[in-house]
Amino acid sequence: MYNDDDPDDQEDWKIEHHIHTAVCPYCRKTIFDDTPRCPFCGQYLTSRQLMGSGHGWQLFGVIMLFLALAIFLLTWLLSPPW
Repeated sequence: MYNDDDPDDQEDWKIEHHIHTAVCPYCRKTIFDDTPRCPFCGQYLTSRQLMGSGHGWQLFGVIMLFLALAIFLLTWLLSPPW
């Protein structure tokens, strides 16, 4: 684990209580969202990096899965019997 500059910072408490957390884009660990550097991997972070943590792609994938399932069911139900 990377030693943070401020040893009195209560990162673990903040993470456990879900107080403004984000995911580090480098190591994928949950961190406090206004920290300038990830306490786990030591990479410097910007607020833009923390906002775009990949949730949009996950939502897009789920929507595409349901869309494909709906198209499959509609074509199966509307196809003539052989």
